[in-house]
Amino acid sequence: MAGDTTAIGSALATCVKRLKDLTSKSRVVILLTDGRNNAGSINPETAAELARTFAIKVYTIGVGTEGEVPFLVDTMFGKRYVYQRVDLDEALLKKVAAITGGTYFKATNTEALAEIYRQIGPHGEDDG
Repeated sequence: MAGDTTAIGSALATCVKRLKDLTSKSRVVILLTDGRNNAGSINPETAAELARTFAIKVYTIGVGTEGEVPFLVDTMFGKRYVYQRVDLDEALLKKVAAITGGTYFKATNTEALAEIYRQIGPHGEDDG
């Protein structure tokens, strides 16, 4: 398991820092999460505004289903499934995408995720 904290704003701000000075036709971030912003020192909306300032488009992808889902973990008794509640903040992900001119997607399985990446395309062009 990756952990109990999700720092969406800090992650996005780090992406902006790395991309802001690139000279390219398009600058795109794909923000993939199964959580809710509950860590970090930067508000996600502030980071999205910063991305927009530098013409960085953010595509957000919420992964998973609602409720409790099984996670396979290694324990001293071998591999076991533990159930954890998925706490996906879709409203925030939609807002971040909208601020930057990107799009929000929801992926409930690996096939849906693959289709989302096809829609975004190799250069962040989701319109064809």
